[in-house]
Amino acid sequence: MVQKLYIALLTLLLSWGAHAQENGTFKNLGPQLHSATLQGSAFVEGKNGKSYLYSVVRGRPAHLVGYDLATNELVADLELENTDGSWAIVASTDGVLYVSSAQGYLFKHTPGTQQIENLGIVLEGEKLVWDVVAGKNGEIYGGTYPGCRIFRYHPKDGFKDVSQGPVVENQQYAQFLAYDKNTDKLFVAVYIGANVVEIDLKTGKKREFLPEHYQKNGSIYNLKLVREKTGTKLLVWLNNKGVGRETLVFDTKTAKLEETLGTMEVRTLLKASKTPTAYYTVDTSLYSTELHADAYAASRHLLSFKGKTKAARWNKRDVELFTTEGQLVKYNPATGKSSIVTLNIPKQPIDIQSIFYGPDDRVWLSGYLAGGNAAYDPKSGKTAEYYGLIQSEGIAKQGNDLFFGIYPSAQLYRYNTKDPWDMSQHNPRLIRQIEGQSRPFAILSVNALRKVYFGTVPNYGVLGGAITEYNTETDELHTYTDVVKNQSPVSLTYLNGKIWGGTSISGGLGIAPTEKEGKLFCWDPDRKETIFETTPIPGIMAVTALINGPDDKLWGMADGNLFIFDPTTRQIVKQTKVYEVPAKRTHLWRDAFLVVHPSGKVYGTGGRKFFSVDPQTLEVNILREGLDLLTMDAQGVLYFRLGANLWSYTPDAALRE
Repeated sequence: MVQKLYIALLTLLLSWGAHAQENGTFKNLGPQLHSATLQGSAFVEGKNGKSYLYSVVRGRPAHLVGYDLATNELVADLELENTDGSWAIVASTDGVLYVSSAQGYLFKHTPGTQQIENLGIVLEGEKLVWDVVAGKNGEIYGGTYPGCRIFRYHPKDGFKDVSQGPVVENQQYAQFLAYDKNTDKLFVAVYIGANVVEIDLKTGKKREFLPEHYQKNGSIYNLKLVREKTGTKLLVWLNNKGVGRETLVFDTKTAKLEETLGTMEVRTLLKASKTPTAYYTVDTSLYSTELHADAYAASRHLLSFKGKTKAARWNKRDVELFTTEGQLVKYNPATGKSSIVTLNIPKQPIDIQSIFYGPDDRVWLSGYLAGGNAAYDPKSGKTAEYYGLIQSEGIAKQGNDLFFGIYPSAQLYRYNTKDPWDMSQHNPRLIRQIEGQSRPFAILSVNALRKVYFGTVPNYGVLGGAITEYNTETDELHTYTDVVKNQSPVSLTYLNGKIWGGTSISGGLGIAPTEKEGKLFCWDPDRKETIFETTPIPGIMAVTALINGPDDKLWGMADGNLFIFDPTTRQIVKQTKVYEVPAKRTHLWRDAFLVVHPSGKVYGTGGRKFFSVDPQTLEVNILREGLDLLTMDAQGVLYFRLGANLWSYTPDAALRE
């Protein structure tokens, strides 16, 4: 018995000793990117008789900011706990402000106070609240993702699922709402599969509005109810594939499509009650029109401003707007006079979206959703922020140049790090947008070929990504689709003259996968085609990391599994489980990263864990929880993110020898 206890204790001590050899140093380098990106916004009348403007500043965490419109002074700056943004805010009929959350919460605030309350998750399983609108008697309604559901909230009886499941089966986005108080009906815009559904809140009955053509070829940006002499009209602003942005006008009584107008940001459209004139915005301009095709064609341009409109109202006889650039715009239709005041919007730290060690010996980063870039200098410890590019999904380098893959529309940019960052001088320079593609997560630079390869996820509601080949000397670019049927290339590496890649069964958001397993594939850069594909581990959704390992074999990560693949025999030679992944996921594009350290060890992140791997035994050592993304500098220091913070890890001296 004593001998067994001794052996067990010795085994435990040896196990501790094996893990104790990893004595590196972690350091929190702090937030690197900051932004005053504005999301949900609303003009609000407080119970105290004052007028306010409220908006949510995207960040980690997001903040609800409020301004007294009598003085334009900031009177509220409130943290939204555990959330990084809000797409919509609304005041109920009893003067309470409700704030949707990008994490599925609903917040409550009384204008003019310094308190905010988190009411909790609106419906179980819902990850995001898109739109919120006021109903009657203090109630509000909201739309969710990924369940495409509608909830009602009232202080007396809490949350209720009023759609009784998805508004439309097999859809995920109940994205925009409009409420008709005269009929007690709610209109729901489903983003992908472009549909508008009317829900009778008394009976629960549903009625669809959009013809099948739009459901197959459109995506909805917003909608609004407008009262005309001939009845209540529903304006639906959408993108019609092959046609572009346009506005559909429906009669809410008959559901008949009456007019097709040009593009109008209908959510902020204002219409005088006693005149036929409507005021609307497109991008950074205000226009006036009547709501029929002939009048729209002759729309009057009234003034321009900075940013897109987030909120609009009638302020006595003035049209008043609030924009994404923090501008309060007033326009008087009677006199034609206007004024613009820029509010002081406090910047917030924003999440890091991608990390890459650049040719200028700095760690480059991009920001989530708000975009922007930053570069951290390991020598000085200083960070420089750069503006002009939106969300970079991936970054790579060749020579002195950085290449950014931008969401949306798969915009590809090239930046010469030897020259100043200056968007006006086309540095970074837009190479091209890739038609039909959305997110360039995988970017591979092949110096020997003088080419950069971009693996992309397609647009919303579409399956099947692409590989785009860019010649850095000739500036030629070619895109190859159906690399792997109905799958998206999300990881790429180059070995023995061939491009090796890993795919995800997920396409753009809003469509379910048709394939069952992610693939490892080989793409021939001479023949421009896939010459081999296999499923490295049965049942996986995606191969999210792929590198040239320390043994001249391919190392990859797939759904928490580390595998080694011999490209000669085309067989998996080793594999081990590193971490578990959630059983239910709507999509999987990016999860894991791997690098080979100068010490010979392999380091990786995945499942929000940072780990090291012994290449001989495949023993995995989990070094820290909560970290993801990964890059390594020339000194072997590793970098990753924790929300808005950049972290570094310096392995101990033993690992560097």
